[in-house]
Amino acid sequence: RRGRMVSGALYPSVPGISGPAKEPISVSDVEFFAQRITQFWNWQGSNAGELIIAWIGQAILGQYPDWRTHLWINGKNGGGKSTLLRIVSHLLGGMSAGVKNSASAASIRQTTNRMAVVRIFDEAEKSENGGGVEDVIAMFRLMSGAEGAQMEKGTSDHAGIRFGLYGAGLLGSIIPGGMAPQDRSRFVMLTLGDRPASANPTDAAMYLEELEQEAKAAGPAVWRRMLRLAPKRWDSAFRAYNALVQSMGGRSRDGDTLGTMLAGWDLMLFDDPLVDAETGKARPERLDRASALVRPLIQETQEADELGEGERLLNAIFGGIIHKEHGGTRTVAEEIMLLNSANHDPGSNDSIMIGRFGLRVFGEGVGKKKLFVANAENPALNKALGGTRWRGGGHKAALQTIPDVQPYRGTMRVAGRTQRGLVVPARFLPGYESGASDGGQGAEE
Repeated sequence: RRGRMVSGALYPSVPGISGPAKEPISVSDVEFFAQRITQFWNWQGSNAGELIIAWIGQAILGQYPDWRTHLWINGKNGGGKSTLLRIVSHLLGGMSAGVKNSASAASIRQTTNRMAVVRIFDEAEKSENGGGVEDVIAMFRLMSGAEGAQMEKGTSDHAGIRFGLYGAGLLGSIIPGGMAPQDRSRFVMLTLGDRPASANPTDAAMYLEELEQEAKAAGPAVWRRMLRLAPKRWDSAFRAYNALVQSMGGRSRDGDTLGTMLAGWDLMLFDDPLVDAETGKARPERLDRASALVRPLIQETQEADELGEGERLLNAIFGGIIHKEHGGTRTVAEEIMLLNSANHDPGSNDSIMIGRFGLRVFGEGVGKKKLFVANAENPALNKALGGTRWRGGGHKAALQTIPDVQPYRGTMRVAGRTQRGLVVPARFLPGYESGASDGGQGAEE
């Protein structure tokens, strides 16, 4: 029944979670979803569909794997992140807690305590006053390990509440949040470009709608496949792939994070075990294919480890929150992308909103513009850099650690004030096009 009255109290109910299907999904059907995800979205890297299928394979098992890997999908507005996240949620069957459009560590603790469900958040942008996605990232880090995130919170009656959170998480945003190395090592990052142009937008929308419905129908069968195969094959596959990643130059933590992904990939896309029953050895052709799949991810994690002080600062600035005059908010990164998409050299009036942060975009050409960052501190910039050592004017020294960042010759008018500052090359800006040249500094003002 919809609800029940017990001792004068009304207990409401919600729809039940559907269980696994009776029969598992076939490899050909899994390959269908991998191909469609790769084709229907504009990914920066290849094989994104297989990587997402790999992540689903390990995430749908909840706390079963000894290590859980999280996924972060980032890209411009209009790239199709929201539709993609819904499709992924459907493919997870009853193990998904649904797609939420705001991230709060407190709400996660309270609504999914003692659960091993997959938590998915769209629009996981940096919060204005902290305590948002930053706290979620920290909580996901704890959830990666075998015991999950074990936390205790005090209450007004001094009784205390104990929280246990398990499973994997998925975040979607325009730019990935600023993460410490210990956080980054738990995530696989995938980047979307603009949605591919279609000769018939109506047909394209119809195909996506059909794919979403097919994913919804397939989710319980995906769940059944992994429940059936994991007890037989998970441990041996994970050990082999963990060793493979480390043999390719990955660290021990990379072996855990990417080895888990590959174990999910193996069980989702192959009916026969990785380890040949006759030889007792891993199938070399599959190891070769797995190596090609994760080699770019290993390189990305190594590059992230080498990310300098200045680059981390820029990520923090790009995540700053802008309040629009007629309501609503957007990030600094979104505003820079908008200005970077214009052919003309933006004037001081074009950069009013980011000017509050002491920033101005300038230069000619789509995706070729540079960023002026004022040396002086200001309240908006301090708020964006809250909780970091860069606030209070420390951003200047951090930016100067980037070799190609140079002082601007002369002064620039920003937010009605003439200021001195530094020039950040085009390739560090959101919306940068890789074929573009940074060019010169432009005219002095």
